Amino acid sequence: AVAALSKALGLSLPLKPKTTASQGNRAALWIGPDEWLLIDADGSSLMADLAKVKVLHSAVDVSHRNVGIIVSGRGADAVVNGGC
Repeated sequence: AVAALSKALGLSLPLKPKTTASQGNRAALWIGPDEWLLIDADGSSLMADLAKVKVLHSAVDVSHRNVGIIVSGRGADAVVNGGC
């Protein structure tokens, strides 16, 4: 299944622990022997690409679990420290 998934994603999924692969704005990070975190900075649909693959696999969209907040300006350190 790795070869078919790699072809659909346009990059070779990493097979060794603690390794990554990237092509353009798309990256795959090795999590486990059969698990990767896929990141696409272009906003293209990874799920749509993977839905076309005809081999047994599971894909879960966890993109809404991450958030970044910028705290800047006078007193920013106090605000961040207050939340920790």
